[in-house]
Amino acid sequence: MHANSHRDNPRKTSMTEDMSLFTHIRVEEKRGLQCSDEDAINYASHQNFHKPHCIVRNWQIVEVMNRPWIVESGLQPYVIFIRNVIFDKNKRYQGACFIRTSPLVTMLSDFIFESNNTVYILVGPGICIYYSDREIRH
Repeated sequence: MHANSHRDNPRKTSMTEDMSLFTHIRVEEKRGLQCSDEDAINYASHQNFHKPHCIVRNWQIVEVMNRPWIVESGLQPYVIFIRNVIFDKNKRYQGACFIRTSPLVTMLSDFIFESNNTVYILVGPGICIYYSDREIRH
């Protein structure tokens, strides 16, 4: 293989071009429900969610790029990365260290994220990472 063969491939980009994608990132600090774990569990037990719920801490809402099927299917292009599950009604994530949700259906409030299968109650501080000018719709 020729040492400079990467120059002949039009699909290759330079490291500088790849890194320029990250210059448009916008990170916002967000506040989830401000309470203890026990109070969050109590709060959730008094809600009438139509899906199983999961109470989480240490979360990041991240915009998903280049996945047109998400928007075409009526979802919003956001997922949550979760580090700490406080409570999972269906016990799917007990003891899990890291979770990524399915895409957002809607934000039921500033701290309640609904995916196709689950309602997530976001507790404590978190962040939103945007790669475009798009905003989360409630």
